[in-house]
Amino acid sequence: MRKQHFKKIIAPIIIAVVFGIFFLSITVSLVNLAVETEKWWFLLVAIIPVILLIMLIIVTLQRINEIRGGQEDDLSKY
Repeated sequence: MRKQHFKKIIAPIIIAVVFGIFFLSITVSLVNLAVETEKWWFLLVAIIPVILLIMLIIVTLQRINEIRGGQEDDLSKY
């Protein structure tokens, strides 16, 4: 991997990690609340941040592949 690509890949990874920690903390707090109150619908609500986390990982991997493929300027498609 060229150093030029590495610098451009750092930002999406940092953003993904920050949002990933955010989504995981929401999920953990909702699961803890469900266990304490014995309400099943908190568990259903906790599924949403997990889905968002999975989507975040997929989009980040797609962006890294775009950068490695030479498409650094994502807005050039539009």
